Amino acid sequence: MADSRMVMRYEEELYMNTGTTSTPVWTRIGEGFTEAGVSFNGQTYTVKYISDKNERNYLVGYSPEIGFDANIYTNNPVMEKILDVIKQEKLGTDALCQIVIVDAYEWDGIGPNVAPARKRDWTIVPEGMSSGVEALLMNGAFQSAGETEFGTFNRDTQTFIPAP
Repeated sequence: MADSRMVMRYEEELYMNTGTTSTPVWTRIGEGFTEAGVSFNGQTYTVKYISDKNERNYLVGYSPEIGFDANIYTNNPVMEKILDVIKQEKLGTDALCQIVIVDAYEWDGIGPNVAPARKRDWTIVPEGMSSGVEALLMNGAFQSAGETEFGTFNRDTQTFIPAP
């Protein structure tokens, strides 16, 4: 059995599709982003039966979101996609993006430069833009807009491969 080790934040990689659905271009969400944490927002059903002293809670779903804070960078396809939604005040399906979350700490567990990954459609929900002391900042969230598709991500080819 291998020794356990702490997983570092940079070992969970996020990639946004900055191409099209039919021809995806997976661009790493990284430079400029100071926060991009996943909240699972578990949804529960609570019931108290007449024979029970206490309530029972059952997990019945999720409403995940990735909150983000970022310094705005030029010539960054991820920033350009987010800023396009903000500046054009896009709504509905025009505010969607695809993100793959890669468990990069498991590289090579499946094959060379291949790791488990989860792909989903997300809605870009801007919260604000402000000037910091030195940099222009933005924050918001990517909120789930569909079901998770499980698979793997190949770093060499920058492709998401759906699970069979």
